[in-house]
Amino acid sequence: MDYKKTFIELAIKKNALKFGSFKLKSERISPYFFNSGVFSDGKSLSIISNLFLDLIEDKNISFTNIFGPAYKGIPLASVLSSYMATKKNVDSNFIYDRKDQKLHGEKGDIVGSFLEGNTLIVDDVITAGTAIKNTLEKLKKYNVTTNSLIVLLDRQEVGSSNMSASQELKKDYGIDVFSLINISDLSKNKVYICGPEKMLFEVKSGLEKKNVLEKNIYYELFKSTQENKVNVSEIGGVEITFTVDDYSTKIKSTKQKTVLDSALDNDIDAPYSCNGGVCGSCIGKIIKGEVKMMKNTVLTDSELSDGLVLACQAIPVSDIIEIDFDDV
Repeated sequence: MDYKKTFIELAIKKNALKFGSFKLKSERISPYFFNSGVFSDGKSLSIISNLFLDLIEDKNISFTNIFGPAYKGIPLASVLSSYMATKKNVDSNFIYDRKDQKLHGEKGDIVGSFLEGNTLIVDDVITAGTAIKNTLEKLKKYNVTTNSLIVLLDRQEVGSSNMSASQELKKDYGIDVFSLINISDLSKNKVYICGPEKMLFEVKSGLEKKNVLEKNIYYELFKSTQENKVNVSEIGGVEITFTVDDYSTKIKSTKQKTVLDSALDNDIDAPYSCNGGVCGSCIGKIIKGEVKMMKNTVLTDSELSDGLVLACQAIPVSDIIEIDFDDV
């Protein structure tokens, strides 16, 4: 759906998705955090409201009232109600709740009034389902009819049972949950990470646990925090032919050195940067011979099967090696 692609682009642009280690309201630890609070400008709210309209039309959701749970659901529901009137010429009542009951003035824990008919609930995210269940309990005394919840992001996490929170809402309350995106949509997209090495690999591990494919995770790190120590059992000499910038050079070296060190020791201008196996600048293709790598955090299994190696981590195994830095 176009609304999925558009919202992912907006979330990335506004830095709404952050990766790391975060403790959620549900007390769960997550490798990512979704912060809808960054959508605090008119343009973002306008884009989101138009996307919600597309979602409502796509899912054929009908309603008379729009309810926004405090706090982040309030602006989403408010602007959506306005857009329903201006874009679709459909008038709907907008209602929201207070966190604390007001004891003076109009009093109560609800602002606005419900008309007869279905109430659409609008919120930013559903995780374990705790917040929306509390909202539904609060609305019971108002005899509200509701069968739909729309959110920006469905984290698709398990609720109080073995089902997801969305599935629980359908089973226990008869409510369908519709979202602009869910975590499965994110797992199909490419993720780019840049930062300290320890954090980078923790985030990568967390994303993989959330079913983000390893081939879709890209990272940038120009310096490794670990010293590149060569500790190998290979002995003897090796003849290596390097091809760099369409020029081939043959040298003799030892199997106790990495392919990159052999190149640099012989003034061969092989590409490299971190010398720690994390940046990928020294990727070359083995044309002949065999090497083994001490460390690999860059190349995928398919790239390895194509003969690509990290020269700074490659130790010669065979007596003759040919490596091409151009054919990568």
